[in-house]
Amino acid sequence: RYDMDEKELNGVRLTAKEAGIINELMRTPERIVKKEFLLNKVWGVEAYGEDNYIEVYVSRLRKVLKNLKSKAKITTVRGLGYKLVKV
Repeated sequence: RYDMDEKELNGVRLTAKEAGIINELMRTPERIVKKEFLLNKVWGVEAYGEDNYIEVYVSRLRKVLKNLKSKAKITTVRGLGYKLVKV
């Protein structure tokens, strides 16, 4: 369960950036969310081109999901972005 107001995923408190990413992925599960869209939405237009930001935070979110033994995971779609899928 994800509490958008508290930014908690099954009781685990997320940072604002992590929450921003998971919010966007949860809006369109099973669909690709482009990296550029996430950068603009979560970091703003001044972060354009900083792909590493996304990779670091997605990695953190993957660890949280794994530690929670979640039935969802974040997959990478090479050259496009990410999507949230059920496992």
